[in-house]
Amino acid sequence: MREADRPQRPVFEDVHFQDISWTLQRVGWIAVALIAVLALTGVFSHGFFSNAVARQDGLPLSIKYERFQRMTASYRFDIATPASAEEEVRLIFNKAFSDLYEIDSIQPQPARSNSINGGLVLAFDAVDRGGFNAVVWARPRSFGYAPLEIGTPRGALTLPVFVYP
Repeated sequence: MREADRPQRPVFEDVHFQDISWTLQRVGWIAVALIAVLALTGVFSHGFFSNAVARQDGLPLSIKYERFQRMTASYRFDIATPASAEEEVRLIFNKAFSDLYEIDSIQPQPARSNSINGGLVLAFDAVDRGGFNAVVWARPRSFGYAPLEIGTPRGALTLPVFVYP
């Protein structure tokens, strides 16, 4: 029997399976596009949504930091206070900061440092200029959410930080 003389069998089509497959493909495309957009905006580290400045009315302190961080990178905490009549500026870091971060460098170098309640206190000599700025470079040791507190004896600011693995 020749090939042309054989009876043709119908092609089996599973339309329900094809509909599900196409739907899952489109959901996957949307998920990949959403992840790319979130990464570009800084939700996974370094970007518009990650950069933050913590301030509070009545507290003469402001801190620039990144909300979303990675365990493998060093991050900058830029701390600023206005000029005061005190002889020294003291910065107080809570226990969560001490537990989560390994400090790489502090500029300017503190005159003294000590531990209190598991946290860290840095004392800097006061300067006569318009205010005091300190930069702390720190690297996260573990991942997860941490409500960090950095402050002065007058009060502290809470910095919500999420560290990705």
